Amino acid sequence: MQKYDLIIIGSELGGLVCRSILSKEGYKVCVVEQHWQIGGCLQNFKRNSSIFESGVHYIGSMEEGQILYRYFKYLGTTEKLHLKKIGPEGFDTVTFNGDDKQYQIPMAEKFDEILLIDFPKEKEALKRFKEVIREINSFFKMVNINDTSTYNFLESKYFRISVYDFLKSITSSTRLQNVLAGNNPIYAGDSEKTPLYIYALVIIFFINSAWRLIERSTQIADLHSETITNNGGKVLTKYNATKFIFENDNIKYLEFSNEESLEAKYFISTTHPTNTLELIEKKRFKTAYRNRILSLENSISSFALNITIKKNSFPYLNSNMFYYNSSNVCELKNYDDNSWLKGYMFYTQVNSNNQKYADSSIVFAYMKYEEVKEWGSSTIGKRGRDYIDFKTTKSEKLLCSVEKQFPEIRASIDKHYSSSPLTLRNYLSTVKGTIYGVVRDLKESLRSYISPKTKSSNLFLAGQNVNVHGVSGVTVCSFLTCSQLIPIDNLMKQVRNA
Repeated sequence: MQKYDLIIIGSELGGLVCRSILSKEGYKVCVVEQHWQIGGCLQNFKRNSSIFESGVHYIGSMEEGQILYRYFKYLGTTEKLHLKKIGPEGFDTVTFNGDDKQYQIPMAEKFDEILLIDFPKEKEALKRFKEVIREINSFFKMVNINDTSTYNFLESKYFRISVYDFLKSITSSTRLQNVLAGNNPIYAGDSEKTPLYIYALVIIFFINSAWRLIERSTQIADLHSETITNNGGKVLTKYNATKFIFENDNIKYLEFSNEESLEAKYFISTTHPTNTLELIEKKRFKTAYRNRILSLENSISSFALNITIKKNSFPYLNSNMFYYNSSNVCELKNYDDNSWLKGYMFYTQVNSNNQKYADSSIVFAYMKYEEVKEWGSSTIGKRGRDYIDFKTTKSEKLLCSVEKQFPEIRASIDKHYSSSPLTLRNYLSTVKGTIYGVVRDLKESLRSYISPKTKSSNLFLAGQNVNVHGVSGVTVCSFLTCSQLIPIDNLMKQVRNA
């Protein structure tokens, strides 16, 4: 039986970053992935000669010296990534039904200047917004890496405030409130549940600077895989984990569906916590812990159209477009059979050969898993005519809505392909196709918190379910997971000095 210092289950970003860190620190690391392709939400797929992203729409803070840039520099990937900066005047554009204006969410250097054009009386509100967002980020050592002080965010007055209550506290303008929260689909904001600190940690990365990955989001996964193999580690695909085998109170080795077993001193799982529990005998963890994990609410899933565009027929848009049928951006998830599609996100992908025109675009909208539950036990390509008709109906409704904002889009389409929550569930191995993992609930902050530690002393968790989702959030939180094995001050010193 092959032995390693550490085995990491899942090759999504959290697992890749953990592997890169620990292999750099001298650990003999093995990555096991059940699919043939590594990367999780970093995966790409090809349709009609165009390459599409599975889940990474844009990343933030990659300007030289900024936070993600410094983490990636330590990991050895910064200089090799192919990126395009999104316009500082508005990395996100927010529009509302019945309002002809297009509201821009600008980067830091343009923030006041651009927003004050549409909201000339809100100077103090915008000043307060920036102050609080930056203050919250200063509490987190993993984000505020230049400050070696120790803060206890649990004692902060911002810990138990919702993002929407905060926005109401700084301005009475409901339009400004909804513009500032207008990129709701990148954090699945809920007016009653989403904590302010989650929003603050996500939005600051993009306000600093926002970037698209040119053509391939999987380039991040490939570069991390290269770091691992260069440091003597392994990445094994088509390895489906089935069971942890314990010796006394620690995990001894991991069994796979191909009847192989791998032994290690430590294990990190980046899969959903409920999937991790399925690998462990019930008697190993207390019932209370298991029930808490199994009862956690998951964020919503999505329906998407992946569009290939006729040559030179539709412009490349250097901003992400968020459209809402309602004036309230947190209404997206509250729909029934008759009111689906209260909004969507639309963006064009970067083509390295032609950055004036788009050759592909992606549009997605929230969708509940329950809408596709009846086909849940079927297999890919064999879901039947009813499922095809379902996707066709939803695709047309989504396309008609996009067409209202971009009348030329339909004539520009070569072909389009749809995906549902079942697609995300099967290809990205997320529970019920959840796009951001476990919901962080303000009313149950501690209960919905997922610690990188588990009830087994040699099993740890990483990935989007631990603290914060997104490329930036998962990267930062992966360092937190690795700090269970390497002193955090040592890691942060290396990041600062990279």
